[in-house]
Amino acid sequence: MLYDGTRSQPAHQIVKLSDSYAVKSGRIKMDAEVEVFNIARMDELPDLQRCQYLCQYHTFMERIDENKKTMPPNAAVQKAIKDCIADGIMADYLSRKEREVFDMLSYEWNEDEERAAWEKKCAMEREIERNNARLDAIRNLMANLHITAEKAMEAMGIPATEQHTYLALL
Repeated sequence: MLYDGTRSQPAHQIVKLSDSYAVKSGRIKMDAEVEVFNIARMDELPDLQRCQYLCQYHTFMERIDENKKTMPPNAAVQKAIKDCIADGIMADYLSRKEREVFDMLSYEWNEDEERAAWEKKCAMEREIERNNARLDAIRNLMANLHITAEKAMEAMGIPATEQHTYLALL
């Protein structure tokens, strides 16, 4: 597998699937190993330097990274494609697959953004559950004690500023 990310990684490593398990329990019954080459450190990988296509790919990716320093990501990818075609770097492939390459490289998955979005979604779900539990409690107090919704919320200690929200949902 080729690694071309921005995190500091060794030039070459063996990675096990089991290393990514969040909870490690007992004996691992099945595992997978992947040999990873960090092409950002091509100078440390002489065997890979002999592959013309890999060297050209590395140059292409370096140009994208350089372009991103001065322009938006989509423009950086487009310029690198055009420049590499003009310079004979992956020219045949990029000419035939320009749109696919652009689409693939223009989308940047960001783990931190994904994690933040997941945490926001989970927080919203917890808030919905909390609100539903409060609504159930308000209804129970109203039914069992024969009191108004306002009195039930007051008894539960729901701030006056939040009571209109629950009244709308009852």
